[in-house]
Amino acid sequence: AAMVNAYQMHALEFDCVHEAAVVHAMSAVLPCLVGWAEREGGIPGERLLRAVVAGIDVAATLGLCSRAPMRF
Repeated sequence: AAMVNAYQMHALEFDCVHEAAVVHAMSAVLPCLVGWAEREGGIPGERLLRAVVAGIDVAATLGLCSRAPMRF
């Protein structure tokens, strides 16, 4: 389900993009975390949101730090 959700987000352009980092982080981070929260059960919304923020921050930072030529 997480993979299908990620595919749907990316294919239908529901994910956000960080232009400078050349990354669509939300379509990778959010479905994984929702799947994790569903599997674990009882995860508070605040914890889930903190995990989303941390995941997006890491993905954008890695994209910004890359020295390889990246293009859309």
